[in-house]
Amino acid sequence: MAAAKEKLADLDGNVAFVQVRENEVYLQGTAYLKPYYEGMGLKAPTSDAMSEGEKLSLEGLSALDPDYLFLGYFNYSDKTLPAATDQWENSEVWKKLKAVSNNHVYSINGELALGYGPIGNNYGVKAILDSLQK
Repeated sequence: MAAAKEKLADLDGNVAFVQVRENEVYLQGTAYLKPYYEGMGLKAPTSDAMSEGEKLSLEGLSALDPDYLFLGYFNYSDKTLPAATDQWENSEVWKKLKAVSNNHVYSINGELALGYGPIGNNYGVKAILDSLQK
């Protein structure tokens, strides 16, 4: 974590993680993702929902408007399964998000990266570093 934090120390902007399921999207709060926010030093968007997270609509994501957005897909291994964000990507609201317009949207395996275990956290740290260090 310390090495990752050092490598991302100059990252300009905030980062949001959302869990993408078949019919629902959830903002992952800072209390839930301490390894990424505290451990890696990532900045969260300013919102009352950021601490604990919440179910999220496209309009809610638009209000959050993160600089960097990680989509933790639960269909990551099987794209034949639908994802709630499939319809979002064609909307004007989606296209106007800062993360989208700046090409800072990253897909990750939500089952691993947004879980509690050491294997998932290790995967998440590596996926985040690989995405943000480009």
